[in-house]
Amino acid sequence: MPTLKPFEPLAGKVIAIEDPPPQRRITIEHILPDRTKVWSVYIHIMAEKVKVGHIVNTETVIARLMNPVELENFGWEYHHIHLEIMKKLPPFASEFYERKTFTCYTEDEVDEYFYDPVVFLRNHFEE
Repeated sequence: MPTLKPFEPLAGKVIAIEDPPPQRRITIEHILPDRTKVWSVYIHIMAEKVKVGHIVNTETVIARLMNPVELENFGWEYHHIHLEIMKKLPPFASEFYERKTFTCYTEDEVDEYFYDPVVFLRNHFEE
């Protein structure tokens, strides 16, 4: 069982709950030990259990996956959660979360805003 390093990736403050299902997303702001801010974003969630301003930690349930009825309504392709770890927030959320469109970015553009979540989490957990 991994143990947490001083930064707990899931501890932070809920700063946004946006968009209707199936694109519903929760954004949580975290402060690293060096005082750097990062943001985790969870997309395709339902029945959020938190509100903007709530402080969450590794024990907090923030939402759930879609149930079979919701998946029937929205499509089975939403039976997952997207996790993003952002280095900085875009000036306008619509820059990254355009409904009904997908925009491709260069690797440099993606790297400007996002950490690789696997690498980020691996760097903040001990085995």
